[in-house]
Amino acid sequence: MMPVERDSLQPASIEAKPVPHVVHEVGEGGIPSIVPLWPAPPIPQPANDDGYGDLERQLDEQRRLLLTSAQRRVAALRRLTGLRRINEDLQNCFHGLERVLPPDAAGLSLTFQDEPGVPDSKLTLGWSSNGLAQVLPVSSTGISAFELRLSDIRAGHGATLHVHLVSPDDHRVVDRWTVPLEDTSAGWTMFCLTAPIVGPTHGLEVRLDVECDEDVHVALSLGAGQTVAPFRARNPVLQVDASPRGLAMRVWCGDAHGSFGRHGNALVADGRRSGADGLVDVPLSPGLIAQVQHVDAEPAVGDFKAVSWVPYRVAVACHPPAHGFTLACLPLPSGMAIRGIGLDVEVGNPKSRTVEFAMVVASDAERAKTLLEGTATTGAEESFSGWVAADFDAGSSLLVQQARPFPRGSRVYLATRMLVAGNRDYAWARFRRIALKVHL
Repeated sequence: MMPVERDSLQPASIEAKPVPHVVHEVGEGGIPSIVPLWPAPPIPQPANDDGYGDLERQLDEQRRLLLTSAQRRVAALRRLTGLRRINEDLQNCFHGLERVLPPDAAGLSLTFQDEPGVPDSKLTLGWSSNGLAQVLPVSSTGISAFELRLSDIRAGHGATLHVHLVSPDDHRVVDRWTVPLEDTSAGWTMFCLTAPIVGPTHGLEVRLDVECDEDVHVALSLGAGQTVAPFRARNPVLQVDASPRGLAMRVWCGDAHGSFGRHGNALVADGRRSGADGLVDVPLSPGLIAQVQHVDAEPAVGDFKAVSWVPYRVAVACHPPAHGFTLACLPLPSGMAIRGIGLDVEVGNPKSRTVEFAMVVASDAERAKTLLEGTATTGAEESFSGWVAADFDAGSSLLVQQARPFPRGSRVYLATRMLVAGNRDYAWARFRRIALKVHL
């Protein structure tokens, strides 16, 4: 056992350490209370390095997003309910108005009438004709239908009468009717517009073409003699009068669609196809298609033309050469925000070899040639369909489209070439059903 020095056990040699103590205070009722002199030690918090904090924040954000989405959905449903109420109120108002209108107030009103002359003179449309055109001798405002008198109908399989109502000022097609001659009877035929024409007054021209083979025709009655030259029936290709008279015609205003029961030969205008992108197909007017031109044309041999308007097929013929390609040019209508063009292609003779077709939208012919030859790439305001092959029993289609409208002054260039250079006999290449893709 080790000895312990006595001095080390003396009180003076022991270090005094502070000891926590309390103060007694007298509280209510004379009861003493204890007040600590030192603050309470902090309570340890759990560490956030275990990921629970991040998860909680993410859950809070998801709750906020779900709440916002639910609030928006409720607001949309409330708005939809309000719109339905407004629609019902409007329908009730219209029904109430119809009850107080006279019975014939919503019917058709005859605006212009030119009855067949005596004797009945006619103009015939068939395989060898260039079509007919006539300006309507009335103001465009309020027009909802017009009638033509058809007779001497000799129909064949697939024979079709194409009727276009066009604004000649800007070559805009107002409405179009595709009429199978096999289902058409002689007499007055009413062509009902999609809706009555509203807005500024402008001219209107009716254009008629027959798509048919030989030995098929339809005749149209002529009215009285017409002293005003623009109102006469004319040959739209040669731009000459087809007769000193106008077509026998009746023009109507009012609700044409509500009058079908009284008009057995009433025809509704063709519907316009619309895509998921909101673009609507509007046919290119026959007047513009007939203005097709051959770029760098060589002198024609005999009556054969490499590029021409084919009325009996409502198409543009563009016959390819043995080597290289044939280039045709079409103008575009002004005043339309055109964002695309679609068309069909065909080869019209079974003896033909395979033909390739292409379409370009460019500012001039030289630029179109470089794109067709593959020596340049399309710019921001140009479009190229690429080359597409077709045969007699296997047609195809072409499409050019842009996110923005084509710039003013752009033109459409159509090209054809032989898939295998050399023999180009019977290569009757044609572009058909040319439609513009626009926002209405």
